[in-house]
Amino acid sequence: MAKILLGLTGSVATIKATELARALQARGHELVIAATSHSQYFLVAEEKAELVQVSLEFVTDSEEWPGNSYTKGQEIPHIRLGEWADAMVIAPLDANTLAKIALGLSDNLLTSMLRAWDFSKPMVLAPAMNTRMWNHPFTALHLGEFAKLYGWKSESSQKSAENNSSIKICESINLDSTGLQIALPVEKVLACGDFGMGAMAPTEAILWALDNVLENRRA
Repeated sequence: MAKILLGLTGSVATIKATELARALQARGHELVIAATSHSQYFLVAEEKAELVQVSLEFVTDSEEWPGNSYTKGQEIPHIRLGEWADAMVIAPLDANTLAKIALGLSDNLLTSMLRAWDFSKPMVLAPAMNTRMWNHPFTALHLGEFAKLYGWKSESSQKSAENNSSIKICESINLDSTGLQIALPVEKVLACGDFGMGAMAPTEAILWALDNVLENRRA
């Protein structure tokens, strides 16, 4: 089994985090959870307590910047945890965090982990956002930019980006990249009341994507 970093970001789909964390634990994976401050808006106390229970660590920005000021020699979580992990899963991945990691921004613990990430280690992204955000041209662009860090050089990448097709670009990434898999969002009634594409992939689909990248790493 593997050491998994599970990143939670500011999407309402964070309410499914306990289900995913329990499923990862049931498969025998060791789990550390890194939650952005915005993700915690969607976690009630009982859910956060369960996430703490099923994980080795539940880390937030307060662990990245502890106390009131820096102390020489203090631990750097985004380095330590990146070295510890065999793979990372970001589920849900909101539009804001996707934009950050595509551009290399690192303003919280999770994005700092990505900035220092070893891209020989596999990753699963599970986007979750409103349909309008999913269909926005930036989504396809940012997914493609991030995938390039995993060596994605599909001939269809430019065409997919020009057509603003997030689905097509994800399908291409999943076919052409052995280290990165996108757990495609699904179509349903969203939290805002709109019907459309953008809800986070089911837990089983995320687990399948993780199994796939881990198997590719062992091959």
